Amino acid sequence: MRPRIPCDVLMSLERVWDCHVYRAGDGVHRAWLNRRRKFEVPLQRFIRGLNHKHRDMLQLEEALFTNRGAGRVIVNSHMVKSEIVDLYHYPRTRSTSWQNGVPLEKFRF
Repeated sequence: MRPRIPCDVLMSLERVWDCHVYRAGDGVHRAWLNRRRKFEVPLQRFIRGLNHKHRDMLQLEEALFTNRGAGRVIVNSHMVKSEIVDLYHYPRTRSTSWQNGVPLEKFRF
C-alpha cells in the first residue's frame, strides 16, 4: 500500500512491513516470548510453536528492526528501547524514548 499512498511520512502504531516511523507501544514480542518461555513446560512451548500468530509477529518485528523497515522508532520505555537494540541490533540513535504519562503538576486543582 505504501507506494500508492502519497505522503511525506508514514507513521504506524502497529507492526507493519515498512514505514518511516514506528511507535513501539506494545513492547517487543520476541522479548515477551523469551520471558514467558522460562515459565512454560515443554508441551506448552511446543503448542505455542505451532501458533502462526507468534511466527508472523516475529517476522514483522524483524522486518521493522533488522531490515530497516522503520526509519525511526519511538518507544514508551527504556526497557523496550533496550530490547529492540539488544535483540535486533537496531541503532540506538534511531530510536527515541517518549514515555506515557500525564504531567500531574499541570493538572492539579
